[in-house]
Amino acid sequence: QINAEDEIRTNYEQERRCLRPVEADMSCFEARDYKVDKLSTFSLLGSHYSVPSDYIRGKVWVKLYSEQVVAYDTSGSEKKEIARHARAHTHAWVMDLKHYLKILVVKPGALKQSVALKQAPENIRVLYDRHFTYESKSFIKLLVWAFENQRTYYELCAATIIAEQKGVKQVTQEIIRSVLEGTPSEDGTFNPVGNDQIADYSAQNLSIITTLFKNSSWTH
Repeated sequence: QINAEDEIRTNYEQERRCLRPVEADMSCFEARDYKVDKLSTFSLLGSHYSVPSDYIRGKVWVKLYSEQVVAYDTSGSEKKEIARHARAHTHAWVMDLKHYLKILVVKPGALKQSVALKQAPENIRVLYDRHFTYESKSFIKLLVWAFENQRTYYELCAATIIAEQKGVKQVTQEIIRSVLEGTPSEDGTFNPVGNDQIADYSAQNLSIITTLFKNSSWTH
């Protein structure tokens, strides 16, 4: 009996040393194809989730996890992630503002009352309310530029704070781009000294950025 147990223990230790971490996704999920409607969403268990408007009337392959929903384009040789949302556990519309930028470029007037804007992160909504309420077209152009140049919402807001600290009362998309690029604005009205502060601000999390807004008269 003792020899048998020793042999089992020895064999186990030998096998354990040969084990390697599992690199594949081992999460539990359900997956299937969904049709995208004219509102650029697919319906899943009573909730609607947005995808980029390029997929309107098309199909996407979706993984449903316990806490998130991930949509993929499987039309190519490899699947490509196109949308990721927190899972709604009650019937809801879950929308990402970035998914509607191509539509909003054509219809900027639809931005102000859109569900996508209302569901956008608080910092970007504050930025819109503070400086772009009557300049929806300019705001959309800013978001398109940010998306194409891999600029985050944090960076847009950090650049706005920097511009305000330099005395700019009405921050425009040209000024925000000027701060982020470290170059004079196209209209010549703003010339940043440098953009070293951007990394400091953009590294902060959402709650700190929002606090900075409130403390710098963003909500007054």
